[in-house]
Amino acid sequence: MWLVEVKRLLSRLQKFGLPELEVKLYLTLLAYGTLTAVQAADRSGIPRPRAYDELASLERKGLVARAPVKPIRYTAVSPVKSFRRLLSHISREYSTRVEELSDIEGTLVNDLQPIFEKRVVRPTDIAWIVSGANNLREELLAMLSETKKRLFVSYDPPLDPFHRLRGLDALMEKLRGKGVKIAALFDLSAPAIEHAEELKETLGSGIRFGKRPFKPLGIYAREGKSALVAYQSGPASTTYDIALNLVESPLTTMLSEMVMQSWERGIPFAKARGKLGGKP
Repeated sequence: MWLVEVKRLLSRLQKFGLPELEVKLYLTLLAYGTLTAVQAADRSGIPRPRAYDELASLERKGLVARAPVKPIRYTAVSPVKSFRRLLSHISREYSTRVEELSDIEGTLVNDLQPIFEKRVVRPTDIAWIVSGANNLREELLAMLSETKKRLFVSYDPPLDPFHRLRGLDALMEKLRGKGVKIAALFDLSAPAIEHAEELKETLGSGIRFGKRPFKPLGIYAREGKSALVAYQSGPASTTYDIALNLVESPLTTMLSEMVMQSWERGIPFAKARGKLGGKP
């Protein structure tokens, strides 16, 4: 039963930066109350010599306290207090790290970019894989920022994480202010109508509903010059794991045209809402 409990909690505690040995010691102290280092090591099943360093680390993180007696005894701090402290510590640590990296980013990029520009073989492939939710979001934001004339978007709101991207609405509003025409095509469904309500002020008449091309995909195409095609693995998926970044080619032009043709055949927002029983 104890092993089952450790396994169940291990992954969540590791998200806070706790190695497995620290997790075992922490849970042991949490359950037993007050123990010496040797007792904690024996009860948690970790080597005795490792216990002292691991307990010192837990103490620095605010999860464990020690009594100034001999032999030294350790106890777990209340999770209500300790994890609030730990989260604050992690936040300060990351803020400091980000500041340090920001200081060197500019000079590092200036040193690396010339190497990139003079690379021996320039890629000729028309599609490149982008993996990882954060990388996909950054790629999407970069593509949107570079749009000058027209943007085509077609995705399924319940599955698509990008529409929840912080600042996305503001960016689309900025694009419209620059004269960019945005055409958004959604399936005719209650979740899509609800999502369209959120975008109505930003996209206005650019929203239509109809049969989306390449239904399992989320498509963002920029006036035939580039496109991001993200694969949706199913209803249980709330983030994309992989996408194709398409560079300027006949394929991106065709993709843009297909989305545009489907959009032109779609029905406007007011009519779509009426079809689903809402007020026109």
